[in-house]
Amino acid sequence: MQGRTRSSEGAARVPSARVVLAAGLVALIATTVNALGAWIPSLWGDEAATQLSATRPLPCLMAMLGNIDIVHAVNYITMHFWILMAGSSPFALRFPSAVAIGLCAGVVVWIGARLRSLPFGVLAGALTAALPRLTHAAVEARAYAFDALFATVLMAIIVEVLRRRRPSVWWWVAYGAMLAIATVTFLYVGLLALAIGVVLWWRGVDRRTWAGWALSSIAGLLLASPVAWIALHQRGQIAFLATAGHTNPHAILVEMWFVVDAYAWIAWALIAIAVVGWVRSRPRRGSPIDPVSIALPWAVLPLALVLASDAVHHDYTPRYLTFAGPAVALLLASGIAELARLRVGRVPVAALCVTVLVLCVTVPVWSGQRGPWSKRGSDWNDVAALVSAQSQPGDAIVFDESVDPSWRPRLALDTDPAAFAQLRDVQLVTPYAQSPTWHAQTRSTAEALAAGALEGVSRVWVVEAVVDGVVGTDETSDLRAAGYEIVEHQRINVSDVSLWVRVG
Repeated sequence: MQGRTRSSEGAARVPSARVVLAAGLVALIATTVNALGAWIPSLWGDEAATQLSATRPLPCLMAMLGNIDIVHAVNYITMHFWILMAGSSPFALRFPSAVAIGLCAGVVVWIGARLRSLPFGVLAGALTAALPRLTHAAVEARAYAFDALFATVLMAIIVEVLRRRRPSVWWWVAYGAMLAIATVTFLYVGLLALAIGVVLWWRGVDRRTWAGWALSSIAGLLLASPVAWIALHQRGQIAFLATAGHTNPHAILVEMWFVVDAYAWIAWALIAIAVVGWVRSRPRRGSPIDPVSIALPWAVLPLALVLASDAVHHDYTPRYLTFAGPAVALLLASGIAELARLRVGRVPVAALCVTVLVLCVTVPVWSGQRGPWSKRGSDWNDVAALVSAQSQPGDAIVFDESVDPSWRPRLALDTDPAAFAQLRDVQLVTPYAQSPTWHAQTRSTAEALAAGALEGVSRVWVVEAVVDGVVGTDETSDLRAAGYEIVEHQRINVSDVSLWVRVG
């Protein structure tokens, strides 16, 4: 078997035109389904960082990237040009992610069909489109959906390499270029070069293939190294992960790919069935690759390396392994395929029942990810609607600045300035577009009062953060001392809105 790179005969018989058609159809359906409701949830802190970074002038964006968020440079620059064409509404910001997950599902169809059969590929693609971590990424204005897409394209290239006796050098050029793009988009995706090395070792490839992998991997990672070097010096921006408590069994076994317990129980059972079935087939090193032998290194090795690194420097959170989601979908499809061997007559009853069960668990998860407050409870749409409807020209507004920047209620204004156009922003010092970081620079209410910013202002709106059920008091105590009294008040979800009027 040494040096042979042909896939199984069953996969080889699948007509390419049928595979392309099926992949395109799954991609279209997956994009449509995942884009539904993307306009409903309020933006939240991470998405605000995308919008506020991408909407600033390019020179200001490049200056900001020198200080923070170089790891998101590709996303911000790409979104800058997308926003110029499509605008910055929540749907416009999230739609590219829905497209990325749709394309990702289509590429998984291709991989599954090439490695096993077209029906298997369609099943794996559908499970990719419906995996809770990926349905979440599809309505997130961040790069996680593209991480999954690029990782999947990378694996598809390797599948095509291994299907050929003597793959063209252009396949390795494509692999190196895709690895560079994927790594620059999200550094952890670069770990897939090692996972692919494991796949090649298991396949028992010849020296020519090893050389192609080694040279193109080194080239791709070297191209991405400047971003990695700058990111190393900006690593303080994820220091909060030290206290986030993400390295626990629930975060790893449930939140990372499955989000809810019910889905996780079913998924891990299917993964176990897939692995047991694979082991029982007595695979040997040098055998043609199959979905399990490519998906296991893809899912397990990056996770193991990230968790090992986290023990030294805290750099893990469940969403960072989004790019391994398609590998998990391949394992789930493999588990269902094993159950399909159990038939009543000619009907694969067990596989059908499990597939229906997965669908039943997926629907409420998908729906819940598209609720008005589904983004970490963010209620900025409600804040903007309330203030826009009840404010008067000349009113002032102040925000709770005591919480972390990504949780500050001010982001309701920065992400939807039209709703607050008639109010005076008395705390603003440096607009976000001119700030060295992604958010605006502000002053406290006390400093605004001392500077005379509220002179002649009779009505002040206050928006405070609700943290663990407690509302901040920093801004309101200063207003009370300045002669203002509260006349209206409304708690929304994680925001508390009140109107204060000067008395006397």
